[in-house]
Amino acid sequence: MSLKVYQPGRREFLINTEWGVPREQYSKEEAKQKDFVLYKGRWVSRYEKKQLKAELYAYHGLRTVAILLFIFGVFGIYLFTYMVAMSDNFTGNYTMPAIYLLSSIAAFASGIGVWKFRQWGRIMATILFIVGIPTGTGLLCLYYLHRKRAREIFYPGLEEIWNEKTGELV
Repeated sequence: MSLKVYQPGRREFLINTEWGVPREQYSKEEAKQKDFVLYKGRWVSRYEKKQLKAELYAYHGLRTVAILLFIFGVFGIYLFTYMVAMSDNFTGNYTMPAIYLLSSIAAFASGIGVWKFRQWGRIMATILFIVGIPTGTGLLCLYYLHRKRAREIFYPGLEEIWNEKTGELV
């Protein structure tokens, strides 16, 4: 039993590799001697367990943000069709339905980008959550999009060019 590989090409993340040792390979006593702990049915070191948990939570948080964006997109399209259907007797402008349609298409597209861990999806989602959905949910989604692990997921190679001590790009 292993965890899902989210980005098979990204081998710098432990969760995207064949991590740990199968449970059957070591007895409890042997694993304890090697200072291994059981995590998701496999023996890992304490450091690997901490890293795996952080990566797993980052990926799950990003997938949840993508699902919320999909829901916002579908709800916006529903709202658009409802407004258009109810506007048979309405002779005013169609600015509001057009805004709902555009923002819902943008939410759906950014949901696809976040689901596939694309940089443009993260940027679009950030703009949507700042401008269009400034609620508690939007702020929580911004947190998950801008965590350190999320930056590493969306921007491969960023850790090599970023100097942690000075806070500058190298």
